[in-house]
Amino acid sequence: MKTAMTLVLVALYAVSASPLDTFSCNPLLDDVDYKSKLSVKTNQSSAEDCCKDCRNREAFCDFFVWTTENDGTCELKRFKFPLTKVHRPGVRSSVIRGVTI
Repeated sequence: MKTAMTLVLVALYAVSASPLDTFSCNPLLDDVDYKSKLSVKTNQSSAEDCCKDCRNREAFCDFFVWTTENDGTCELKRFKFPLTKVHRPGVRSSVIRGVTI
């Protein structure tokens, strides 16, 4: 009985915990960027929309940086290790991959 219950709980977790559910875009950090390998720019009107864009491309996107340039620019980026924070006034960023900063 205990084994069956454990299997059910594991199965429920596997169904409910897709990468999009597991990784959020919180916290949003102000004035923080990171050195990166690659960057793709898209137009998004808010940091929250930029987050969704990054999550929809999570095979490519480790984190995003959103700026107010051009009515909202979303930079989808991959980390360059070692992780290096860069002060960049006016941007909002968040990590969506399982990397602890």
